[in-house]
Amino acid sequence: MTGGTIVVTPPSAAPGAESSGVDLAGDVDEAGILEPPVGDPGVVAGRKEHHMGLGLGLRRRFGRCAPWLVPEQVEAAIWHRRAARRPRPELETASELWSVPSEGMRLDVCWSDVPGVGSGPSASLFVSGAEVLRLDCFGGVEGHMHLNPAQSDPIAGRVQVTPRVYFPVGSRRQHVERAAFELRQNVPAAVSTNLLPHVQRAPLDPALLATAAEQMAVRMGKLLDAHGEPPAGPAPT
Repeated sequence: MTGGTIVVTPPSAAPGAESSGVDLAGDVDEAGILEPPVGDPGVVAGRKEHHMGLGLGLRRRFGRCAPWLVPEQVEAAIWHRRAARRPRPELETASELWSVPSEGMRLDVCWSDVPGVGSGPSASLFVSGAEVLRLDCFGGVEGHMHLNPAQSDPIAGRVQVTPRVYFPVGSRRQHVERAAFELRQNVPAAVSTNLLPHVQRAPLDPALLATAAEQMAVRMGKLLDAHGEPPAGPAPT
């Protein structure tokens, strides 16, 4: 080593071997680490690839560790602000919207026509500004509900609704009856499983929920009077 430079002789430089034409001489930095020659395109590209791979690896590791590092409620609050999902009544698939505000709650009822899923009366209940229950009375095997529809995997960043909980097979009017039962009985379960603390703490009045369920059933009945029942399909197997 002379003058702060290390000369590395590649195997191809041995006597009798052809020269590769690549100068592998490099400078030693203050930490004593060999630095490749400046401007070597292969080295520069390799170094860039290495740093990109390192960054991706760190992001993946953070994604796996974040649920243990960040409180679940904080993740949910951040994700709700990021995702800003539009509720069902505001989508292009909804029409004939009817809304009933109440103390700390809002009930939206509409007619839904969702391609590939079904059509019929739908309702969304909002508690403290968050949609906690979505009811789709589509009839047949397609009627279902969602608890906390916009709540899904904040760290992975997936924008999707929560899984469907299906109603028993029946007509649209039977699904309206089932939806009224869910609204009367299972809103506390939906609120308790919501990840937003202010939603979990929201007071619920059983009398208000019962009134909302009755109003919803009446409105959905009027929608069915206008649209009717779909033709009966094949029996489920």
